[in-house]
Amino acid sequence: SCSTPPKDMMSIRTNTPKLQKYRKVILELLLATHCRDCTICEKNGKCKLQKLASRFGLTNIRFKSIEGKKDLDTSSKSIIRDPNKCILCGDCVRMCNEIQSVGAIDFANRGSNMVVSPAFGKSLAETDCVNCGQCATVCPTGAIVVKSDIKNVWKAIYNHKQRVIAQVAPAVRVALGEEFGIKPGENVMGKIVAAMRKLGFENIYDTSLSADLTVIEESKEFLKKLESDDNKFPLFTSCCPAWVRYVENKYTELLPYVSSCKSPMEMFGSVVKAY
Repeated sequence: SCSTPPKDMMSIRTNTPKLQKYRKVILELLLATHCRDCTICEKNGKCKLQKLASRFGLTNIRFKSIEGKKDLDTSSKSIIRDPNKCILCGDCVRMCNEIQSVGAIDFANRGSNMVVSPAFGKSLAETDCVNCGQCATVCPTGAIVVKSDIKNVWKAIYNHKQRVIAQVAPAVRVALGEEFGIKPGENVMGKIVAAMRKLGFENIYDTSLSADLTVIEESKEFLKKLESDDNKFPLFTSCCPAWVRYVENKYTELLPYVSSCKSPMEMFGSVVKAY
């Protein structure tokens, strides 16, 4: 048990028939209060609850479904919260409070009414959320997911009067292949370009160009600070919008130390639109 202190020569069994039975009952209780639209869920195939149900052979839930109908929170620019899929594991709360030190969400209410929510029933957009997305990364179900713009992209592609351009960040070229069974770390930039061309993108650019431009601009800014009487050092990068917003929300006294340069993505967008 979590509260039992360990002792010398203690024998601990973690896979007995009795424990298996307890785990199955807990899973059934979780699924009885869980939204079951698995086939259209963002986390379908990657949901830990789904995998555990399969692992323990749950084919029938004995308890009556008491699925709630809580409203989705779509107020954030980058995150969607669906309380109906939350299993109250607390991973997102710990990530937001203890790791990221943002404190945008926490547990609210007690007992069967407990939920994960911003304080006072506010929407996520009304909090100090910096849109880092780490809560979505650790969420085992589809309760917190990154907001998708796929529909908007297809709408733009189907609009033949509109020229659709994409930029691919350096990290993507070595991370995407793994999702398709390719050796981890292999550069699949050529495959990405070929696939995006077939999808309907007119031009595909490499964000590495604007990363170099960002370094040039930040270097100029740094040298300008050195040559002037401005002793506001060090100079923090502004490449990550989540980091910039974190400083704006939590450490306003550090704002003069943050670079005024745009992120590589923003800079590349300006270059493409201008030239």
